[in-house]
This record gives sequence, structure tokens and C-alpha cells, in this order.
Amino acid sequence: MNFVSMNTNNSRQIANLNEKFRHLCEKVMQQLDFFEDVLLKNPNTELAKKINMNESEIDRLENEVREEVVKSLLTSSPRAIELRKIITYQDITNFLESIGDLLMDIITYPIEKKVFDLPDFEDFRAKLKEMLIFSKKMVNDAIFSFYYEDSDIAYRTIIEDNILDGLFREISENTLLYFQDTPLSEQELTNIIHITNSAFIIEQIGDIATYIAEAAIYMIKGTDIRHKFSNYDVINETNGNY
Repeated sequence: MNFVSMNTNNSRQIANLNEKFRHLCEKVMQQLDFFEDVLLKNPNTELAKKINMNESEIDRLENEVREEVVKSLLTSSPRAIELRKIITYQDITNFLESIGDLLMDIITYPIEKKVFDLPDFEDFRAKLKEMLIFSKKMVNDAIFSFYYEDSDIAYRTIIEDNILDGLFREISENTLLYFQDTPLSEQELTNIIHITNSAFIIEQIGDIATYIAEAAIYMIKGTDIRHKFSNYDVINETNGNY
């Protein structure tokens, strides 16, 4: 993911905050890429090592961003719009941390439980991949909308959550239907649990992407739309373009 630097007129503290935050975003997106590797390949200890190291980096950068937020508030005397942006850095950092935690919950499971031994898992793996790619796009677009102050992309991201919800329902319903009359081994039960857990967590990541988009809209427009807009309202706000 490529991001531009903030305006050079901002303080050194704001610039440092931006740099730490940019690295945090990149690490979270990389963790999403690692999850795709786990999903598409047979997980191994080398991949597990990379995932754990990346999670440590996410934790480190998260703490550094929070420190820079405090420094920026104390030393830069921000105007109202700058204050909103600094606070939004903090909010989005919390959301990114949540994504990292969710991914660690589900990434380590297939490595420990030797998931993917079920012959019919390929069909479900393809659907999970579709969900994951869509959720990654949502997260990337939400962050982009914040960096480039693009409310149109933020609104679009919020609306797109409906598509991800539909994919989640499809996987959940098909999993139940597929195995409802089949005697299941312990390994098959393990895989089914992983299918449903993965779908649920990917859906939650999509929800977090909408929270990031809502935070971006607050930063850009000074309007808090959390829990206030229905899908109809969001479409109306964007003149029906989405």
C-alpha cells in the first residue's frame, strides 16, 4: 500500500505520527496477505514464524502511534480540523489493532489443527478466498479514504459491507446444508469449525473497515454517522452513485 506524506506545514510530531501510522497500516495489510497464504496453501512453521513476527511489529507500532498521538496533542496546538485528524489516528489505530487480533485468532488455528485435510474443502476455500479478497479491498479503501480525505470512497466502503454480509450468509448456509446428512470424522468437524470461524472473522474485518470509513467521514466532514445512517441514507448521501 502506498501513502503520501502529510502536508509539510504540519509539525514534526504530526509527521512522525503519520509515518508510524503508515507502517502500521502496511503491517496489518501484510497480515491479511499472510492469512490468504494460510487459506490457499498448506501452512508451515516458516509461515507461522513470519505471522508471529509481523504481529509483534503490529503491537510495537500500535504503541508508538499512541505515543505520537499524545505528543501531537501536547506540542502541536492543533486547529479544530487537525485535532479531528489526530483523534481519528487514534480511533483507526484501535480498529487496526482489532483486525490484527482477529487474524491471530484464526491464522494459528489451521496450523495447529492441521486443517485442509477434508477433500471437499476446496469449494469452501474458494468462497473464503472471495470473502477475504473483498474484505482486504474494503480495509484498503477505508484507509485510503482517510489518507486522501475522500468521503466518496468512505461511503462506498460502508455500502459494500452488504456484499460481504451476503457472502458470509452463503458460506454459513451452504456449510450446514452440505454436511447435514453426513457422518463426520473428528478432522472433518475440525475443518467445518474452521470454515465457519474463518467466514465469521472475515465478516467482522469487513465491519471494522466500515468503522474506519465512518471515522474518515468524521475527520473529513466533522459529521458523526455511526449508528445513524441506514443503507438508504448512505446511498442518498452519495446521490445514489453506489
